[in-house]
Amino acid sequence: MRHDPAAIWAHTNKVLHFLKEQNPGLTTLHVVSDGPTTQYRSKKNFFLLSTLPFEMGWTKVTWNFMEAGHGKGPADGVGAAVKQKADRMVAMGKDISSPKTLFNELLASKTNIKLFFIENEEIDAIDALLPDDLQTVRGTMTIHQIVSESPGVISWSILSCFCSSPNGCSCFDPQVVTFQKDDRLPSHKAHQHSTTHQPMCCSALKNILMSNPHNEIDKLGHSMHFDVSCTQTL
Repeated sequence: MRHDPAAIWAHTNKVLHFLKEQNPGLTTLHVVSDGPTTQYRSKKNFFLLSTLPFEMGWTKVTWNFMEAGHGKGPADGVGAAVKQKADRMVAMGKDISSPKTLFNELLASKTNIKLFFIENEEIDAIDALLPDDLQTVRGTMTIHQIVSESPGVISWSILSCFCSSPNGCSCFDPQVVTFQKDDRLPSHKAHQHSTTHQPMCCSALKNILMSNPHNEIDKLGHSMHFDVSCTQTL
């Protein structure tokens, strides 16, 4: 089973389409996750989050990485419920020999969990969108927030901040990366430039962060992530 960015977005695409069908007015997507470098905190995911949502009608995406050790969330609970149901089916004599069989059995069980089935071809289609010459984003391991408000362009910061929401802010010296595409499909080169204006509300905190050892930055970053809250947009 694949867990790389192409597989992640093959699954995410169906969820986002479903959300748009249920709530056509949604325009902003906030994602909160952990930060494994082979999955979410990687150049391929950065590229895909700055392109695919815009094709579905989303106009802004933020991806916020939590610190290690934050524990489990609602998504883990949903996954555990599905696994327990599958275990009960096997214990009751069901023969589940493939993912498709499990999917059909879960549908037949009238579960309240919304289920989607992803074909291998859908993952391959995402793979085909990834440029061969995708450049690594410098500073990837320090990134805690990615914001994209224009296709192929991301802005990243060392901490998540929503002080000017729904508008973007310039706290924590955000770095801008542009994935440039030619007239064919995605071939890109990345360049970075930074903006330096910082609102008064966060400049003092940034000074604290920059003057503290790394472990203190982690502690402050830990609390900052609680600013990621539910709004009318997702």
